[in-house]
Amino acid sequence: MNNRYHVPAIDRAFRIIECLAGSDGPERLSDLSADLKIPKTTALMILITLENLGYVLKTEDGKYQLSTKLLELGSKGLSLKELAQSHLERLAEDVKLTVHLSALQDDENVIISKVNGPGFIQFSTFEGKRQAFHATSSGKAILAYLSSEKLGALFPDKQFQSFTSNTINNIATLNKELITVREQGYAIEDQEEEMGVRCVGAPIFNASGSIVGAVSVTGIISELPTDSIHSIAMKVKKTGDFIASKLGYSQKLKE
Repeated sequence: MNNRYHVPAIDRAFRIIECLAGSDGPERLSDLSADLKIPKTTALMILITLENLGYVLKTEDGKYQLSTKLLELGSKGLSLKELAQSHLERLAEDVKLTVHLSALQDDENVIISKVNGPGFIQFSTFEGKRQAFHATSSGKAILAYLSSEKLGALFPDKQFQSFTSNTINNIATLNKELITVREQGYAIEDQEEEMGVRCVGAPIFNASGSIVGAVSVTGIISELPTDSIHSIAMKVKKTGDFIASKLGYSQKLKE
């Protein structure tokens, strides 16, 4: 480091930003000061400046966290696929299942990325494939957060196509399913598009809180037994949350 051109205030500001970025939640001033070995008064002045500039938010209980501003700046020019890819690969490695990233494009549920699982059985899905909303976990994860007007436009008929005996094929049953999706934060597809195959999907939101897509995992029923669905779903949901944060989404938007 060339100390001649070193600016201590900027150095401290970025150390605070990096600390907040790596934190699991909002941080107290005293903890930031102690962890970073920055005098409390100096840390407070930097935090107030960052807050005034819109890079830091102060919570109701006096803690500090990053706003979405840096995330929005960092995500400019990057596609949803580019922002999500490393998280998709990590999820596939963790759960040993095939992972899909789907996007809401022109009122269609479109696969935009796929990471194959390590198993012998591989699925014939591909980037660019259009998927039925009502018969897939990604589709239901997206539908659950659309307006009733949008949902009505997508399903003008009360009855729709069945792919298997498990497919939800009417709007009344679908609406009940979407309530469950919103309550638990993820969607399940249990042999609804293809017999012997299960999927779990979670929504992805953008900086304004709008639904833009979903992340899902796919496996045969022996790879995704009933007693493992919830634990795997939590990992899928966490991945969706990570991707959403890259888009500038904050959980506060839903509260």
